[in-house]
Amino acid sequence: MKLISTLLLYLSVIVSTVFAQDLPHLKESAFKGGEKLKYKLRYGFISAATGTLTVEDTKDGAGNPSFHLYAAGKTAGAFAIYTVRNEYNSYINSKTFLPYYYTENIREGGYRRNDKVRFNQETNSVVGNKGTFNSKVDQTFDLLSSYYFARNLDLSTVKPGESFKLTYFLNDEIAT
Repeated sequence: MKLISTLLLYLSVIVSTVFAQDLPHLKESAFKGGEKLKYKLRYGFISAATGTLTVEDTKDGAGNPSFHLYAAGKTAGAFAIYTVRNEYNSYINSKTFLPYYYTENIREGGYRRNDKVRFNQETNSVVGNKGTFNSKVDQTFDLLSSYYFARNLDLSTVKPGESFKLTYFLNDEIAT
């Protein structure tokens, strides 16, 4: 089961249907280093999977304050027959909440995938496993950073019916 993947994709789709230009964010973060969220997915009384989301304070290569976002999901109990062990890491600027580095380590049954992605928000480019991709917008996210960015959206000026889009990089392509 893709607990974390599904959760993050679901949240990204919701956000992408609601948001469309440079998205305003709160000046003070809605989350802080040291935050840890744990989830258990059950099917009736049977444990199916667990998930963890954590936030750690860190610094980028230039010594600027950043956040290390970590997500992991794995099957548990009777559902461990089909082994899932997924890990995601996103490093984001602590002021803009935009990502600069992302990794994912997917282990689902016999399927394996490892991605390492570098974001250059200044040039609107993303370097993934299959080359360099250019974004048409100033804010491009990975799935994990989009979830945390959504928690920091400033919705104080949003009017009913107003819509926005969120652009993200997934599986070596940029999507909205």
